Amino acid sequence: DGIDGRDATECTVCVKDGEFSDSDKASFCKTAPAGTKPSYDRTSTETCPRNTFSIGANNKCSTCPDGGHSLPGSSACEKCSTGKFYDEDANMCKSCPQGKFTPTGENNITNCRDCEPGFVSNDLNGAGFCSPCQAGYYANPVKTDCLPCSPGFISGIAATKCTACEVGKFAEGYSNTGCTFCDDKDFLKGSTTNSTGATSPSSCECEAGEYADESTKKCKPVLKGVSKNQRAMTVANMKLEPGFWRTSSSSKEVLKCLNKEHCVGGSDPSSYCAKGYEGSLCAVCSEGYAAV
Repeated sequence: DGIDGRDATECTVCVKDGEFSDSDKASFCKTAPAGTKPSYDRTSTETCPRNTFSIGANNKCSTCPDGGHSLPGSSACEKCSTGKFYDEDANMCKSCPQGKFTPTGENNITNCRDCEPGFVSNDLNGAGFCSPCQAGYYANPVKTDCLPCSPGFISGIAATKCTACEVGKFAEGYSNTGCTFCDDKDFLKGSTTNSTGATSPSSCECEAGEYADESTKKCKPVLKGVSKNQRAMTVANMKLEPGFWRTSSSSKEVLKCLNKEHCVGGSDPSSYCAKGYEGSLCAVCSEGYAAV
């Protein structure tokens, strides 16, 4: 009858999905069970490799979808939850490292994604997303923490670094989102800074040829007899040219000396007079000296 294949007039190739034959004189084709697939020549079956699966009666093993994982010979895939990946050696789901994330779960650690620049993740249980650093902060290089901007520096949202305040501006304290102009009525009108990254109003100074008038909070042109080559001049440190004198470091009245040679100028009222002279306008001879 040919049922066992001995009297068959024709042998039929196993061609249907999942079919194979592993013996001579076979009277029917076998079907690959779950977790396997037929070999290339359909004479045996092969175990589905790791991270693939087959429900049986299939010619191939399917890749686990969306970051799923499986052991060799699996009929279905499992999937780690958000923020986690499958560790093959431990045969368990673990949290993606800080600075990385996964919204769907992954089948290995290399598929945990890096946070975008300016974003961080630091959830020890694994992150499904990264959060942007707020203005006034910046993301550290490993993207695990937002650090405050130092004095004199600012940042916007999702910054990777802080930017120094421009010349003419300053930022006090930490975590600044903007710089303040020196040239403001509340500080010193007409002033600027001598470099970027100024950290306080004390960095605001008048340009050469001007002095800070604290009573009006303005930079004003220097008085006659005052040097025009010095920056950051105030009433207290006002530098007189030779031939001029004033009563004290708080005086705005600069007087011309009777004899230019008697007054050497400078910023220290106690040193305005040349050697041998003292008193108002350096017109008095010091002890041991006499007019000739």
